[in-house]
Amino acid sequence: MAKYHIKKDGTPGVCRAQNGNCPFGGESEHFPTREEAQNYADKRHEAIEQRNKLAVQFIRNRSLEIERALYPTYENIDKVKDFDSDVKVLMDNGQILIQKAINVNVSTNKHDKIYNNTNINIRIDPDNPSKMNVKVEREDSTWKNAVSTPLGGLRHMTAEETEILQKVENKVKNKVAKNKEQILEACLESDNFVFNDLDQYKGKSVSDTIDGLDSERYYVIKDKDNKELAEGRLSDGDFNNSLLSKSINNIEVKEPGSEEEMIYLYIWKKHNFTVVLFLFKWNLQFWTLTLQVLHQ
Repeated sequence: MAKYHIKKDGTPGVCRAQNGNCPFGGESEHFPTREEAQNYADKRHEAIEQRNKLAVQFIRNRSLEIERALYPTYENIDKVKDFDSDVKVLMDNGQILIQKAINVNVSTNKHDKIYNNTNINIRIDPDNPSKMNVKVEREDSTWKNAVSTPLGGLRHMTAEETEILQKVENKVKNKVAKNKEQILEACLESDNFVFNDLDQYKGKSVSDTIDGLDSERYYVIKDKDNKELAEGRLSDGDFNNSLLSKSINNIEVKEPGSEEEMIYLYIWKKHNFTVVLFLFKWNLQFWTLTLQVLHQ
C-alpha cells in the first residue's frame, strides 16, 4: 500500500523507502493518501509562515542590541564610516536577512574621501540559527561599482579602489564571524529562537509550557472567552497551582523580543461533570414526560 510524505519542495510524493529509512520523516509524517499528505503540508506551511513573521518581528524589536553587537566589527577598521543607517530585517528565500550598511573610503590618497556603500549581510535559518551565514558585499545594482567623488559626482571605481574595498569587506566579514555568539545573542537572546515551534505546547499544561519557553518572560493567562485570569512571571510566583495545571489551547505573542513583550496563554476550561450530568438527566425527564403527554 502506497504511503505519501512531504518532499523538500513542500509537495506530497510517494515514499519508496524501505524499512522506515525515509529521509523525509518518521511514521507520523507519512500518510495513506495524497490528500492527507497535502493537508499536513498546508498546515505545516502555515505554521512556518507564522513562525517566520514572529522571528522577523522579534529581531526587528532588538535592532538596538544588534547595532551594539555589530559596531565593534568595523569601528577600528581604517576607511570605514558608519553613516547611522538602521538595521534592516526581512525574510529572504526562507531565511532571515539582517542588513547593516556602511561606507568605505576607497581613495588611494589619504587626503581624499571617495566612498562606496557596502552591506553587512547576516542570514539566519530560524530552524538552525547556529549556522549563521555572513557576507559583506555591495548590492547588485547599476551603481554597484560607482563611487562619489569629492566634488559630488559619480564615476566607476578603479581596479585599485576595488581592491581596497574588497580588503575592507573581508576584514569586516572576519570580525563578524568571530563575534558570531554575541551577534546571535543580540538577535535571538540565545543560539535558538524561543518561539520556534509554539504548536508543540498546545494541549500541554501552563506549567510545562512556561518551563519550555522561559520562566522569566511575562505571561497573561486567559480563558477561551478572552477573560484574563492572571498575569505575571512564573519566577515571581504569580500563578497558583490550579492555573498551572490547566491545558493550553492556544498561544499568542505580542511585541516579541521587546521590553513590552507579552505571551498570552489561552486555556481550556473543563466542564463540571456534575452539572453536565444534571442537565442530561433533566432533559431526559423532560422529553420522557412530553412523550407521555403526547401519547395520551
